[in-house]
Amino acid sequence: LHVIKNCVSPIEVRGANGVTTTTTVLLTDPQNDIALLQTSYKPTKIPRVRDTQVETGESVAVIGFPLATYDLTITEGIVSSLSGGGDSSLMTISAPANRGNSGGPVLDANGLIVGVLTAIQNDAQNTNYAVKSSAVHNFLSRRISYTPPRRQPSPPMRFTELAEHANWFTVRLLCRTDNTGE
Repeated sequence: LHVIKNCVSPIEVRGANGVTTTTTVLLTDPQNDIALLQTSYKPTKIPRVRDTQVETGESVAVIGFPLATYDLTITEGIVSSLSGGGDSSLMTISAPANRGNSGGPVLDANGLIVGVLTAIQNDAQNTNYAVKSSAVHNFLSRRISYTPPRRQPSPPMRFTELAEHANWFTVRLLCRTDNTGE
């Protein structure tokens, strides 16, 4: 939500299948910093949100567009804690992240979404926070029209395969806000 909250221009959605600026905010959850957008952009794949909770020490990958780049990046880490700064709806992850990664998916080794990156801890190296998949499930279930993608078994992927997998559904959002040029 904080990525699009102060937008004063149309939100540009840019991904592997092109660019669109047709966007509508359908639902927001300020407590968990999540927003659901409707857009004419059509991803090649639709990711699944994992049904089970991650475990401390489990490998994860952060996907996003840090520092306003147009290049999708992927970083690797682990789930450091099942809470984030004392908040049980968050998890702490060690995968490096920067400004611009917010809102990006946190994936497990099978390419399932286990969280959504929401914050970085500036005064601690590789200490970042993600909203857990259980909060994402609860948020999406508030939309009657939401149907989770059909369950398909997915074997663990090599890191290069995770990056390619994420490229099909991860998009970069860009808009002008009141307090910055972009």
